[in-house]
Amino acid sequence: MKKNWVNYSLQTSTKNLSRKTDLILRVIFDGKNSGFWNMAQDEALLSLGETIEQAVPPTLRLFSWAEPTLSIGRFQRTDSLNLSYLEKKKIPLVRRPTGGRAILHDNEITFSLYLPLPKETLNPLVLYCSLKEAWVKTLQKIGLFPDAENNSKNYFASPYCFSLNTAHEITIKGKKIIGIAQAKAKRGVLFQGSFILSGNREEIARCFINCEKIQQELWSNLITLEELTSKPPAKDEITNIFLNTLAATLEMPWYRGELSGEEQKRAEELFQTKYAPLSPYHTER
Repeated sequence: MKKNWVNYSLQTSTKNLSRKTDLILRVIFDGKNSGFWNMAQDEALLSLGETIEQAVPPTLRLFSWAEPTLSIGRFQRTDSLNLSYLEKKKIPLVRRPTGGRAILHDNEITFSLYLPLPKETLNPLVLYCSLKEAWVKTLQKIGLFPDAENNSKNYFASPYCFSLNTAHEITIKGKKIIGIAQAKAKRGVLFQGSFILSGNREEIARCFINCEKIQQELWSNLITLEELTSKPPAKDEITNIFLNTLAATLEMPWYRGELSGEEQKRAEELFQTKYAPLSPYHTER
């Protein structure tokens, strides 16, 4: 009888993922792009994955930002943002296809992970736990020690991602270092995440109307790689460790790839309409 994946334990479910679907992880090493193009590419994977089962392969996309960019969650309101400051400092505002709260992207490791699965095996919590496990092992391999339990103070009313630490978050010394958001569809899940290498709390806080409150929250709940070690590993080294650790955790071999022609076309359509820089999508809420 076919097993119900939702009832598997979180520790053992993903060990059978690659065997069940014979999947191979495609890895796209992307360069610096605008936030608008980055989000268009990620949503293209999620949306095309809905057309035909497993039309889009499991895909890890590693990318960066052409300039400091403020991204906000799919359902996040913009009334807490200091839009005049963003305009003055020429900081682009882009709405993500995933949920969660705002992040000012600058010096970080940014990734997206798309995993296609049939509906009956779709359990985002199991997949998130595999992604979290890969990051925890990556941090350990570079000499850091993530918390076994998260007892951080929460700021549930905060509009900023790293002000909110819930039980499943990746924290060190009670402070959040990696933020992960997700979007669930019928045939797949998209994760987007940021590992903060360094950051200016004052600059982040100025992007919000309640600047002082956000800054206090960030001192309480955010930590960066540079604050944890005087000699941080190179960004490429961390990225390679994470890539190989994730592939091992998912038990999937990986290969270097790029967007297919159909994925590229879909991304361009989304970029020209939904994710265009002046699109009302970014400020519609």
